Amino acid sequence: MITNETVEARKPEHGGKRRWLVVIGLFFGLLFTEMDETVINTALPTIVRELGGLSLYGWVSAIYLLALTLSLPIMGKLADVYGRKRIYLCSMGLFVAGSLFSGFAHSMTELIVFRGIQGIGGGGLIPLASVIVADLFPIELRAKIQGFFGSLFVVVTAAGPAIGGLLTEHIDWRWIFYMNIPFGLTAAVLIAAGLKESKGDRNARGTIDWAGALLIVAGLVPLLLATVLTGPGFGYTWRSPLIVGMLIWGVLALCLFIRVEYKAANPVLPLYLFRNRTVAIVSALAFGVSFGTFGVLTYMPFYAQNSLGFSPTAAGYLAVPMAVGVIVSGMAFAYLVTKVRYRTLFAASLVVAVAGSCLLASMDLNIHFIVPFVYVLIAGLGIGMVMMGKETVVQEMADKKDVGAVTTAVSLVSQLGAAVGVSLLGGVLSSSVANRVAEIGRNLPPDESRRLEQMIEGGVPEGLSGPLLQQAQEMYQYGIHHIYMVTSVVLGAAFLFSLFLGKGKLGSDRSGNDE
Repeated sequence: MITNETVEARKPEHGGKRRWLVVIGLFFGLLFTEMDETVINTALPTIVRELGGLSLYGWVSAIYLLALTLSLPIMGKLADVYGRKRIYLCSMGLFVAGSLFSGFAHSMTELIVFRGIQGIGGGGLIPLASVIVADLFPIELRAKIQGFFGSLFVVVTAAGPAIGGLLTEHIDWRWIFYMNIPFGLTAAVLIAAGLKESKGDRNARGTIDWAGALLIVAGLVPLLLATVLTGPGFGYTWRSPLIVGMLIWGVLALCLFIRVEYKAANPVLPLYLFRNRTVAIVSALAFGVSFGTFGVLTYMPFYAQNSLGFSPTAAGYLAVPMAVGVIVSGMAFAYLVTKVRYRTLFAASLVVAVAGSCLLASMDLNIHFIVPFVYVLIAGLGIGMVMMGKETVVQEMADKKDVGAVTTAVSLVSQLGAAVGVSLLGGVLSSSVANRVAEIGRNLPPDESRRLEQMIEGGVPEGLSGPLLQQAQEMYQYGIHHIYMVTSVVLGAAFLFSLFLGKGKLGSDRSGNDE
């Protein structure tokens, strides 16, 4: 795995105009890789309406996040072994191919598979952008370029859902994927023309932690898939032999993963880092906050379109107050972190996050259209301090030799929180909607009850009106209520964890993790 120390030890190439072609190519690659984490959210209600499969709703986003997360350390190591340029171009090829086939998908299953291919490609594009910049530029320019790249995340968080809504409403949801192709190919051409291939270290092939990567997939996928199969339309319960077997398999695989990681020379997730109390607790906070963040970003557009009647474009704008809240909260953290105990900052912000999530859970069909924007802003203000400050805290508290590894580890846990959250909440949504349909259906004529049952997999159809529309909106509101109750519990648990952080202030007391 590539660490900060590894990067700093390299001697950057200071000359040549072609390196700026490389920067432009890396920009395109990062822009669309990170945008694909959120751009799909406002299109998903329309996709479900066209392809069906509400029970698989969360997996369209989750599989991308999961594939990207688990391929991050592997792709970084492969670049060390085979060279930056070769692995970057291969990653871009996977991303473009996944985008193309995602646009051609004719079922939710196909879309999920192709999104997984996209995610594997994205797992190479994100880390290699930082490494390639470190290879090409001296520290002065490198800091500016990487700072610019880092700001992309906030920008695409706000812009992604809005762009997805515009394309879905005015062109076609498939163009969310097709638009990646010309920019991806342009990035590949620029990288191919401007980047001189680095020499790989073929002696390092044996240090790639294939076993760890395979075991974490073998553990997480069955556990997450069980939440889908126990939902409506599959006929399984938590007592079904298949589900019980999947749960046992997943737990055993994760236990074996832990054993393998302790012995691996270059583990996917260096478990020894979590012996540091601050690293362990901040990782738990990062997991919970990512769970909540992507719960809001992924399922709020669904609620806005199916229950409140928002257009895809208007639903996309709901991501803007989230981004504003995160930016304001992150700036406040940067100003206060040397003046106020980081435990106090994280705990206070998580109280706000829990309040925002509870407010989202309290929404009904009669709220003013501005209310969801306010509630999402509150959630963003609460989430921002942990999201923007987690790396700063663990880097300060970890041993100097572990700074690179601990940054990667916390980012990996954070991404896992997003993937697990999106998939689990998808199961909560479909199960809640199915239960509500069963309750409502008892008091409806048989034909209307059957129409509601059909909406479990396809969302509210266009042109629906009258009492049946109100019933459909109510059943989706019921499902969203349960989603945000779950996120409130997870964020509440994160708040409790934050109380066990040290009492130090960054820059003044490095003993906080021991208290």
